[in-house]
Amino acid sequence: MKESEEAGKINGEGTDLFSDRKEFLGAQKIRFEDMKEHMSGPIISIAFHIVLISFLLSMLVTSSPPERDEIEIELIDMQIVPPEKLPDLPDISEPVENKDFVSDSETNIPEPSPDAPVEVEEFNSKALSIDIVVPNILNIKTSGTPLKLPESMAGRRGPQREAAKKKYDVSSRTERAVKKGLIWLRDHQNSDGSWGQDKSKSPALTAMALLAFLAYGETPMSEDFGHCVLKAIKKLVSYSETANPVEVCAGNGYGHMIVTYALSEAYAMTQVPMLESHMNRMVGYTIKGQNLSGGYNYSYNNSGGRSDTSVIGWACQAMKAALAAGSGEAGLETAMQKSAQCLLNLQSAGRGFVYSTEGLKANPKLGDGGWQTSPIGALCLQLLGDGSAPEVRNAMALMLERQNWVNWKGENGDGKHLEWALYRWYYQTQAYFQHFQGTGKEWREWNRMFTSELLKNQKADGRWETPLMDFRNSSRKSQNHEKGHGEDMFLEDDNPVYASSLCCLMLTVYYRYLPTYQVAGSKKDLTLVSNPAQKDKSGTFPETGARCESAIIIE
Repeated sequence: MKESEEAGKINGEGTDLFSDRKEFLGAQKIRFEDMKEHMSGPIISIAFHIVLISFLLSMLVTSSPPERDEIEIELIDMQIVPPEKLPDLPDISEPVENKDFVSDSETNIPEPSPDAPVEVEEFNSKALSIDIVVPNILNIKTSGTPLKLPESMAGRRGPQREAAKKKYDVSSRTERAVKKGLIWLRDHQNSDGSWGQDKSKSPALTAMALLAFLAYGETPMSEDFGHCVLKAIKKLVSYSETANPVEVCAGNGYGHMIVTYALSEAYAMTQVPMLESHMNRMVGYTIKGQNLSGGYNYSYNNSGGRSDTSVIGWACQAMKAALAAGSGEAGLETAMQKSAQCLLNLQSAGRGFVYSTEGLKANPKLGDGGWQTSPIGALCLQLLGDGSAPEVRNAMALMLERQNWVNWKGENGDGKHLEWALYRWYYQTQAYFQHFQGTGKEWREWNRMFTSELLKNQKADGRWETPLMDFRNSSRKSQNHEKGHGEDMFLEDDNPVYASSLCCLMLTVYYRYLPTYQVAGSKKDLTLVSNPAQKDKSGTFPETGARCESAIIIE
């Protein structure tokens, strides 16, 4: 009783919370029963939902998939066919901006002073593992695949162009100079697609400018220059559609030949079928305009039997480009062979190729200016397959003797030998590249000199002017040069079009035409060969029986 009373006191009450042990156990039992009663409902609910979900899942698994409509797909091989004709020109009133081009000023490249030499690092071709397959330009096969370039032009685009730039160590500065020059030409094109202000020179200038764009791999599909190229091609086509394209192209026959050259390359680069007929029509005039000896004269005037090396030069380039493009014009290959034979007869006694048959008569030992026209004869024979002839070796030896005359200010800074400087360097650069295959000490030295002169004399806006024009405009004026003589015949706006076109063509020599042949014997064996062609007194070549009727035979 004492314990119960104490328990009651602890609870703060006077009565017991549970009177005895049985009552306490009974209270616990009630609580457990209550818990079971409350839990049974949720447990049953969970079990029911599990059964329901299992049933629904079994229904989904056993149900069949819905029916689907079958679609047949037929794969058809598509052939890319070039357009039958050139597209119409869009109306573009302002020149297109070249967003990708970065000027020298934006890249903080200092402009060199006119007298500062341009350093060109000596290039070791053995250090590179890149190999370029050198095709034989004489083995030209037309391709059935649209837009596939002739092998000789394959270096102008894609991986082969990048490989050529690495192999021949083309600097980024050189590439920028070309791009700037082309931008200037694009921005100074006439609205009708031509270049130049003098109508007698405009066809030739238009063709030369187009050749510069094509050399850089540009076509009507190009982003930066496509519209410009298309307009130029259409302009050249308009010349070929006239009743007398030789007369319309003017320029004493030069215009027609250079236009033929550019149309042939345009067809090769685009494969637009309509251009083929225009190319063939133009080259047909060139074939028919050849004289009996295989040479060419001003405006195809063959009444006196005169042959002119400079005119032959453009005729050979035009015919070779047409052949490379796949021209099937009758008599083309025969005409090329005859031109090669005539050139072989236009070399004086053991020296260079003379300017004309008249010059050879006047000065049979040295000819008239043979050192200036020798690059023309050498390059043409290379393109025509006679690059290893002794006559070419003689011409190359003579060029090596005079190559230090590559100076924008003249031989001694006095304007001497500037009359046809760019014209001569244009041929000389190509002849060197072909003969030395773009390698060796001789090529590297020439490459250093000519790129130095071109790069440091480009104007800030991207154009070039001829060295003679620059000389006349400078403080070093000379009374020996009459205005309008030599390259100075291209006046005012025509001069930078002519100069910029030739400079761009020179600076793309690395990939414009891949090296075309292997020179027989050592490349360094350039001693002069006396009486190289072994002609007899009648003027006949015993090996071929061919005869050059208008050439003077030198013993």
